[in-house]
Amino acid sequence: MTASEVSAAPNPSWTAKFRSALGMYVTGVTIVTKRGEDGRLGGLTANSFTSVSLDPPLVLVCIGNHVGSYPLFQQPGGFAVNVLGDDQRGLAELFASKTRDKFDHVTYRLGVGGAPIIDGSLAWLDCETVQTVQAGDHIIVIGGVKDFGTGPGSPLAYCQGGFFSFNLQQEAVFRPSGKSVIVGCIADYDDRVLLRAVDLDGARKWTLPGVELAQSETGVLPTINTLIEGFGTGVDITFIYSVFEPDDPKSVYILYRGKLTAPPTVGDARLFGEAEVPWDDLDQHPAEPDHQQRTEPGVRGDAQDDLDAGRR
Repeated sequence: MTASEVSAAPNPSWTAKFRSALGMYVTGVTIVTKRGEDGRLGGLTANSFTSVSLDPPLVLVCIGNHVGSYPLFQQPGGFAVNVLGDDQRGLAELFASKTRDKFDHVTYRLGVGGAPIIDGSLAWLDCETVQTVQAGDHIIVIGGVKDFGTGPGSPLAYCQGGFFSFNLQQEAVFRPSGKSVIVGCIADYDDRVLLRAVDLDGARKWTLPGVELAQSETGVLPTINTLIEGFGTGVDITFIYSVFEPDDPKSVYILYRGKLTAPPTVGDARLFGEAEVPWDDLDQHPAEPDHQQRTEPGVRGDAQDDLDAGRR
């Protein structure tokens, strides 16, 4: 059977679920660049990249036929793969956008094949196209590696539609002296998010479930599991969503994404669909009432932004 003989997706709902399933796979993030026969530079953010062979050295990248630089990658010649570090998220977003003249915003040099190699990349591979394969709505470009290099840093990662950094998680859990760590979870069941009720200064508010990590504790995930079990359900943690510090310099917040195994049955918590979320009564920081951390009025946390945007 060839790729052209594979049955088409039966409906848009099936496609959306398939995309979601693929999104469970954690990948690195690259910017693939190329210089066209007319000298025009092109590039795009891609996570469909993998090694193929060590001897000879081969890699491949998949380019969707919907992207603007798709015709460029059908041309012969070289291309470069720039592996991004966790301090280059802005570049990933730039090359994933429709911004014109993207290369006006980066520092680069041209490799031996003429493709741009972006300064500061965690690693780069300068390749010569050896084969292209049309597969569904993508073209597979196989390249022979002519040159490569690496640099210091930690990789930028991507999963379930979001960027994250392994290094940030480690830094947060190691917690410098004097800092408290608040761990929370954006957990959902049947497309409804779990919120818990808290009493703040006599007012009833809703917040994401969270708890301060005790100094004696070393396991973040067991702490979250115990927290969710207190609501009469369980949770399957999928990935770390965000690590951030509010204006309060003495605290660090770690937010995870997770799927509840069942609706909550214990405690003052309930599930909310997007249209049901009590936006005016949300408290922006996930924590137990005893451990509520405060930022200056008007400062918003990532958890609140995530709910407001209705993402994932």
